[in-house]
Amino acid sequence: MGVKGLQAYVEQCCQEALVNVNLNQLARQYRKQHGRQPILVVDGIVLLRKFYNPGIPWVYGGEWLELFERIQAFLETLKNADIKSVFIFDGVVEQSKRATWLDRRKKERRLVSQVFEHIKRTGRHPDKRDYHIPPSVKGCIIKALKFLGAEVSRSSIDTDKEIFQYYKEHQCFGVLSHDSDFLIYDVDKYFYSEKLDFKTLHVKMYNKQVLCTPSRHFRQLLPLLACILGNNTISQNSLTRFHHWVTGIPRDGRLKFQTTVPCCAKFLASQGANQLSERLIYDIESQVFRFPGMQGISPGIFQQVIHDYTSTDEYAPSQPQQQEATKQSTKLNAPLVRHQDILEVISKRKAHGFVKKVLRCAETDCNMSFEDDSDRSMPSAALVLRPIRSAAYGVLFGVGSGTDPSEDKAEAGSNSGTRLVVGVNAVNEYYAYAGYSLKDPDVVAATPVDLPGGTPSLEDIWMKREDETLHLRQQVVLSCLYCSIDETLLLETLPRRYLALCCLVHYFVKNGPDTMMRECDVDAFIAQAVCIGLHTARSIWNLRVPRVDSRGVHMATIFMRGLSTFWEANASCADPFKMEDSLPWQCFDGKLFHIKYIMAQEGATVRALCQDNAQALEEFLLLKKCIIMGTRMERKSTQP
Repeated sequence: MGVKGLQAYVEQCCQEALVNVNLNQLARQYRKQHGRQPILVVDGIVLLRKFYNPGIPWVYGGEWLELFERIQAFLETLKNADIKSVFIFDGVVEQSKRATWLDRRKKERRLVSQVFEHIKRTGRHPDKRDYHIPPSVKGCIIKALKFLGAEVSRSSIDTDKEIFQYYKEHQCFGVLSHDSDFLIYDVDKYFYSEKLDFKTLHVKMYNKQVLCTPSRHFRQLLPLLACILGNNTISQNSLTRFHHWVTGIPRDGRLKFQTTVPCCAKFLASQGANQLSERLIYDIESQVFRFPGMQGISPGIFQQVIHDYTSTDEYAPSQPQQQEATKQSTKLNAPLVRHQDILEVISKRKAHGFVKKVLRCAETDCNMSFEDDSDRSMPSAALVLRPIRSAAYGVLFGVGSGTDPSEDKAEAGSNSGTRLVVGVNAVNEYYAYAGYSLKDPDVVAATPVDLPGGTPSLEDIWMKREDETLHLRQQVVLSCLYCSIDETLLLETLPRRYLALCCLVHYFVKNGPDTMMRECDVDAFIAQAVCIGLHTARSIWNLRVPRVDSRGVHMATIFMRGLSTFWEANASCADPFKMEDSLPWQCFDGKLFHIKYIMAQEGATVRALCQDNAQALEEFLLLKKCIIMGTRMERKSTQP
């Protein structure tokens, strides 16, 4: 949820609440006291910038081998300290948080536009102050963590809430995050991720007793403080008039967290209460609601927020609110009510977050891509990859199968025979692209896969023995990818580490506009893939990029979004292709791609692109044969 200004206030104005500790030492104390292995719950999203910081080149599409080695070293350090780590990433955007999500995407779009202006003006890598996290970083980190054996999950509710629930249920050692909500939750040891040293495990820990003492209110009242400061449920804007009153700042004066936070805390302490109660919650809400700005916010909202923080029935929302939430959930999952057994299987297998989002709320989203909106020759990843997502939705909803739920929703007299019903044969999408405001979702149809017999049933995909349906599920994924490559060549001859790259570049050549994928672009993708094995993370770090090309940056973004889409299509079919078939650090490096992209654009020979390596050259020719099969480029021959 995030309490506005609280984290900044503690860091800048209450530094005595931040204590230097060492995770290794605290873990030993924990084991001695409790007699069990300490579990550290990690808020996955806050590690994105720790693992992939602005010091690593970030415009080329991603330095995944560098990222992999950093994660590997961190996990090894935790293992040596005998600390079990559980990583929880955000899986859904709750409707109450959608407005905040949209605001962040708009800010990202402005930043991306500035970065592309810099690249086209200077031909150089942007400064650290313009840092924008590369596309698909979260998915790549999750892949690396899973590949290395870490426990990873994606939240099905608000991420902070799910982390807190896991912490309480498993009696965990502590939480590693950078979110002000954990100052409010009853978490004994909250470690500040921004101050974590991966090598030594030195970190800063929040001392909540120090935080509470200056204002004389107890820890039990912190959820109420969150309400009057404002969070993602109760907007800070709606509390502006109250904040002016409580701070004594004139209405035309500027509110600052340095003043607002302590004044709100003192106001709360002045109520004379030492613990939460329904009466106290009602009294505080009544005082706040008398100020203009709270119109349109339902009475009882404080109780709802406090229930979210405490997870106790004592402050549970009213019966009408619970009924409405249940009604919305039932409405969205209506086509899957008859497949509860399948939903249980999907849940037990810890399916990809994409699968859960489609089945539970029929809604998907994607952060801002690193794309040049002014380049009309290049499509947006959101649009060029939409047919793959549509086919994946079709698999999950059974569109085109013998038990197609959309057949029951046919609209009489409709020319198409079927109307789009979100949650039945369509999904709400929030994917950023040029000209789309994100204000309202795109309603995207779920389409059947093009296979003999139509879309397989969910029972065939999820309920039968995996070895019995492996080939069928592989065919479904390849159909989602519109792949026309010879199966024997693709699945038996081609080294499996190239499978995802091969399918995606083939898709772009076959289905993207001609201006998007030229033959020199294809050569660049292939060349960097077959040459990755000739490098180490250090040798790639030392490579020099002659210039930064805005089109090459855009191209790399589309590929990485495509890799994420490959994972989603594969997950929709119960993962028939192994993780090893699509590991980013084995098939793509952004910096290496950019160098090969410029070389190919300037007419370098295939032998030069392959660094004069015989094995790389052999694999290049095989990959090229697969990629152009059945496309406009097939008639052209490639000579080294």
